[in-house]
Amino acid sequence: MIAVLMVSTTTLFCQFDGVDIDDIVDETTLINHEEVDSYNELLEEPLVLNNATENELHQLVFLTKLQIQSIIDYRNKYGNFISKYELQAVPFLDIPTIKKILPLIRIKEDLDAVHLPIKKQLYRGKHQLYTRLTKKQEDLSPNLFARYNHNYENSLSYGITAEHDANEPFAKGINKYGFDFYSAHFYKGKLKGTIKNFIVGDYSLHLGEGLLHSHEFNAQKSSLIHNVEKRNSYFKPYKSTRESGFERGTAMSLKFKKIQLLPFISVNKIDANIENDSITSLPTSGYHITASEQKKKRSTTEKIAGINITYNIN
Repeated sequence: MIAVLMVSTTTLFCQFDGVDIDDIVDETTLINHEEVDSYNELLEEPLVLNNATENELHQLVFLTKLQIQSIIDYRNKYGNFISKYELQAVPFLDIPTIKKILPLIRIKEDLDAVHLPIKKQLYRGKHQLYTRLTKKQEDLSPNLFARYNHNYENSLSYGITAEHDANEPFAKGINKYGFDFYSAHFYKGKLKGTIKNFIVGDYSLHLGEGLLHSHEFNAQKSSLIHNVEKRNSYFKPYKSTRESGFERGTAMSLKFKKIQLLPFISVNKIDANIENDSITSLPTSGYHITASEQKKKRSTTEKIAGINITYNIN
C-alpha cells in the first residue's frame, strides 16, 4: 500500500459545436483532457449564474478564488443578475476573463426543473453517448473508446467510460472483462441542508494551492496580482481516459455556517513496478501491451483519506 500521487497535464486545443476553444483560452493557459470535457459540457449546458454554488463556479477554470467569492458577494448584495454583461460591475473581474466565461454561463433557468424530484432527474436531462474506433495499418488491434454520460441541469450526473489502447488484449488475459480501463461516477449537487454535494465513484480532487493535491495547472497572463491565486478546494466527476491521477471512492462537501468541510476517501488500484517487494516506480502511461507492462498493471493499492476545512471570515 502506498500514498503517492502522480500528476500530469497535457496541452490540448480543440473545437466544440462551432465554438473555437482558442477564442476562450489564450496561449498561456494550459488545460488538460478533463478540463476540455468540462468545457464541452458547459458549452452545451451553461451554468445558471443566479443560483450556481461556489463549488459549481469552480468549473469556470478561468476564475480565481477571489473572483468567485466576489461574484457570490455581489449576488448576495444586489440580488440576481439581470444580464450576463452585468459581470462588468463585479469587483476584480476584468474584461478578458468575462469574455472567456460568457459562453459558459446563462441567467435564466427552468423553474420546473429546479423542483423536479431526484427520481425524475435520473432520467430527465441530457443523455450522451460517445464512441470511437481507430486502427492504424500496423496495429494488431484497434483503439476503442466509449462513454455514456447523463447530466441534469449540472446538479446530477452519472456515467461510465471505457477505453482500450491499440494492441492491448481485449476480453482475454489481463482484460477478461473487455476493455483495459473503466471509470464510473454518480454525482449529486445543489442539495439543501448541511450536505451540499457528494460523489461516489471516480472523481478529481483539488485542494489548497495545488502543491498538496491537484490535477490541473492554469497559468494566466494578467497584470492583476489576484489572478495568480489558486481556486478553493473542490471535487468533480472524473471522465478522462487517463488511467492515473484520480481518486476512486467518495467525497462530499458540508457547510456549517462559516465552516466548510470536504472529507474524502479513495482506494484505487494503480500501476507499479515492484522489485524485491519494493516499489521502484509508478508508471502513468496507461499502456499494457508488453508482458512487462501487463505485469505492472494495477499491482499495488493507493489509499488516500483526509478532510479539508475552510473557514470564511466574511
